[in-house]
Amino acid sequence: MKIGIKKYKKFPIYSIPTDFLFAWTEQLPIFFFNTNFNTQVIGHFNYGKRMVSLPISFITSAVGQVFSQKAAEQYNEKGECKLLFVNTLKMLSLPTLPFFIILFLFAPEIFGFVFGEEWSIAGNYVQILTPMFFLKSVVSPLSYMFIIKNKQDEDLIIHICAFILIACSFYIGYRLETSIQTILCMFSLSYSLIYLYTLYRSFYFSKR
Repeated sequence: MKIGIKKYKKFPIYSIPTDFLFAWTEQLPIFFFNTNFNTQVIGHFNYGKRMVSLPISFITSAVGQVFSQKAAEQYNEKGECKLLFVNTLKMLSLPTLPFFIILFLFAPEIFGFVFGEEWSIAGNYVQILTPMFFLKSVVSPLSYMFIIKNKQDEDLIIHICAFILIACSFYIGYRLETSIQTILCMFSLSYSLIYLYTLYRSFYFSKR
């Protein structure tokens, strides 16, 4: 029991603050928009995000459960799971890429046609955030490698950096008095950089 507690002590020490920071980072846009913009902006942002996040959550949850189990088994047996990682990456990215390309090109028109012309603004927000949504759908299931490698401390550092970077993107946008579209571009870019780095580290962990 002592060996087990010592080996897995990072779980309670780092996972709780990581989850707390993740929740706060997810709510940062709402706090910012609520303070500096009207309720219409919040409504369009939430609606667009929810319409895209629902299918993403379904995919990442299903694939993540399978990947985490198989990756843990392979890593314990062979000391690596690189091939499984690459195959899962292809399975997540290739089928969903056309969907996100369509969103990136035609999201305002799609939202206006499906939900009504008044929601085309939400589609415009989704269009800007599409790169972030795509990377989230690909990286989230694969980031389980941090747990397999017992790297919860590094995961916490990444979440701290994400919180600071995204908070700075909103603050800079506010100070420069830019448009909501420019602020969302900065937000999407910040999150995309975090996801790309997380993907790189996850792939590194999958190797022997």
